[in-house]
Amino acid sequence: MMNSTGTRMIDFVPLLSVTGPGPSQGVEIRWQHSWPWPAWLTLVVLLVAATLIVAIYLRERSQTGRRMRLALATIRIGLLGILLFMMYGWMMHRQRTDLPDLVIAIDVSESMSVQDEYPSANLQAKTERRVQRAGLTSTTRLNLGLSLLLDRGGDWLHLLAERYHVKTFYVGNDARRQTGSLDELDIDLSQRKATDASSRLGTSLRQILQTQRGRPTAAIIFLTDGATTSGATLAEAAEFVRKRTIPLYVVGIGNDTPPRDVLIADLLTDDVVFVDDVVNFDFTIQASGYEGQTATVQLRRQNSERVLAEQSVTLAVDSRSQTVRLTNRPTEEGVVDYVVELVPLKGEINVDNNRLTRRIDVRDSTIRVLFVQAYPNYEFRSLKGLLSRAVKSQRNVDKAIDLTTILQTADVQYAELDATARTDFPVTRDELFAFDVVIFGDVNPAFLSNSIMQNLAQFVTDRGGGIVFMAGRQFTPHSYRDTPLAPLFPFALETVVTPDPSILLTESFRVLPTPLGLETSHLQLGDSPAASKTIWNDLDGMVWLLETPDVKPAALVLAIHPRRTNNQGQPLPAILMQFVGAGKVVSHNIDETYLWSRHDRRQEHYARYWLQMLRYLSRGKLLSEDQPVRIVTDRTEYQTGDPVRISLRLVTSLASFDNETPVTLMIQHEDGSRRELALARDDVRGSFNGTIADLKPGAYRIRLVSPQLTSPPPPHSLRVVSPQSELTHLQMNVADLRLAATRSRGRFYSIHNADRLLRDLPRGRQVPIESLPVIPIWNSPVLAGLFITLITMEWLMRKRAGMV
Repeated sequence: MMNSTGTRMIDFVPLLSVTGPGPSQGVEIRWQHSWPWPAWLTLVVLLVAATLIVAIYLRERSQTGRRMRLALATIRIGLLGILLFMMYGWMMHRQRTDLPDLVIAIDVSESMSVQDEYPSANLQAKTERRVQRAGLTSTTRLNLGLSLLLDRGGDWLHLLAERYHVKTFYVGNDARRQTGSLDELDIDLSQRKATDASSRLGTSLRQILQTQRGRPTAAIIFLTDGATTSGATLAEAAEFVRKRTIPLYVVGIGNDTPPRDVLIADLLTDDVVFVDDVVNFDFTIQASGYEGQTATVQLRRQNSERVLAEQSVTLAVDSRSQTVRLTNRPTEEGVVDYVVELVPLKGEINVDNNRLTRRIDVRDSTIRVLFVQAYPNYEFRSLKGLLSRAVKSQRNVDKAIDLTTILQTADVQYAELDATARTDFPVTRDELFAFDVVIFGDVNPAFLSNSIMQNLAQFVTDRGGGIVFMAGRQFTPHSYRDTPLAPLFPFALETVVTPDPSILLTESFRVLPTPLGLETSHLQLGDSPAASKTIWNDLDGMVWLLETPDVKPAALVLAIHPRRTNNQGQPLPAILMQFVGAGKVVSHNIDETYLWSRHDRRQEHYARYWLQMLRYLSRGKLLSEDQPVRIVTDRTEYQTGDPVRISLRLVTSLASFDNETPVTLMIQHEDGSRRELALARDDVRGSFNGTIADLKPGAYRIRLVSPQLTSPPPPHSLRVVSPQSELTHLQMNVADLRLAATRSRGRFYSIHNADRLLRDLPRGRQVPIESLPVIPIWNSPVLAGLFITLITMEWLMRKRAGMV
């Protein structure tokens, strides 16, 4: 007995009288015959017989035409074929089978809630029509995937349910199977939202494989954007699918080009400022998909619509960071929450990263200033008058400066007549340390003991006080070469050159701020760098300059002589600054700033310059009285993968923070794991800074481990979260999806050609459940009726042709 077997779904044999299968079932059909000859021999016999029949009809003597004879021969050959078929004894053996499983995995992570922009209006309209036909509203990635399953014109679910046992899984945080009837599943799908906080695609796929263990699975259809935020990717997990011989049919949903987005990061500003100080908000902008377009950044107070500062920025090429600065002068004291925000652009995929907030303590404290000078020159008289009259603001007439002056050459009556004057320099540390800033003019060192100069040096280095050295024509700075004050000067005292007093100086020059100087808050005389530059260019010139050709490496040159240079061709500095220990030092190589106050329209600039500088120099000491050393970050919550920028602010006794001492932080995760971060010194801001980017999700505590301080800063806390990382990597991962399909021997489709998937799906392996009654085919009434019909037709045609 010979047999031939074929596997068919019941809907592929509609002419046969077969009882339909139950839900998720099919019928396997085997065709069997009892003819003993091999198929090739039967075919040869049939061909020989057909040849003889044709030859006989063509040779028959009759008036019948050739076409009629061929038709009769064809009918006779058909009759012979029916006889052979019946002689074969064909029987149809049937078995009821369980349909193979088909898994549909739908990504419901948050990234699937994104509505992508498409490059053409035609494609956008096509996408919207697809979603509308499925009874959905927004064109989110999830809805686009669901539209394939719910499209009323030819929804996949019902078509696939006729051929497979369909299982539906939602994947994101994990894989979750949805049960129920097709109608119930329809309702659930139409209401489904993309809310899972993470995309664990590879892990979810392995979970699906576990549930399918022992089940015949034709394929797995995966509707996803491929954005994996935790665990293995889909391509990595595809190796396990391949071992199970289950192909992945991946439908990629989303835009494979970088999403259009603009973000603000790295906000830096001072934590404590004074009323009427310039506060700089420095931050970076990164844009994707908006090259050459203009964006607007604004500064506001939180819960206020009033814009304090605004700037238009032309966006650079994708992913290139642009540094932007907004400035503001607070007019009221108090703790203020400032918001830096970029006005959302059209088509921006994520606006949550368009703003950053920073809390600033705005103070209106009175600054205690000690002003020391050997003789009453013009600079002393003008500055003394300014500081004596200075009030905090137009609304607060309290004194801004608590001024104490020492004029070394003055007589006793001067101290009795002037309320600010005292006759001797503070001798004890406590007495000196009560001041915030010392203005050290042209001071005769003969009136200062070595211990007094040591106290003054420690006032800066240990206590965090500020000092202004004002170069003089008799003593400062050259008379202090071998004294405790020498390390405070930002230049080498050995090469200082004082102008010859016997020569009349007539060449006037305007002090020229350097780019660094214009960025320094206390040199900003206007409300913006451009306005400040204009004001500096308009100030009166001066003629006297102390030449300091050898500037120390750590010194910052804030202003220069516009024409004169040292031996290396570098401009001679006019104003310098450096950080020494916990304090700050400003050195004036000029002694004629009083000239700036001679015109009414410039008196405001003269006052602003000096008051801003004194407030700036006093911050370190005032802050050290509140909080010794502080660890700060630009925010307290980060997303996975975000760079975390950490600063150590130098506001207290940091004499051990020299260039040789490493500054190291310990970053400890809540699970106990630890990492160290070395910080780099930033002389401009007087801080140490570092960046770490690959922190895993969880809570962290940061503490200083080097150097060891008597009063270490309190630990700083921050948190790294993974949920929002769903919205930080929005580009469809086409490469990973294609690789997953290739590794599993499946196929990849875009949302726009996914209709081909139905034709490409394998039929899968059916599992027999029960045998059904055998149906004989050889004696079928259909065959008998066909035989009788053909032989009757032949007889009638021969009779009509006169061949009977």
